[in-house]
Amino acid sequence: MPIVHSEADYQAPIRLGDTFVVEVTCLKIGERSFTMAYVFSSKGKVLDKLLFVYKNIINTKIIIRTKYSIRILGNLAATI
Repeated sequence: MPIVHSEADYQAPIRLGDTFVVEVTCLKIGERSFTMAYVFSSKGKVLDKLLFVYKNIINTKIIIRTKYSIRILGNLAATI
């Protein structure tokens, strides 16, 4: 999925061998994109927060050829 926007809030380092939890949340589903949030934590302390906005892709060939996003039809976005 192409990322069209990203944000990062690094609050503490994560090192090789560290144990951590990743909480993944879908914040928004639109007609042409969707937004996901990722929160990394360890022992109840938030380490990092990431936010990505992804471009919806229904047919990769159409997207590559036209370079335009495709609108999700009907109530598909609400159902997802």
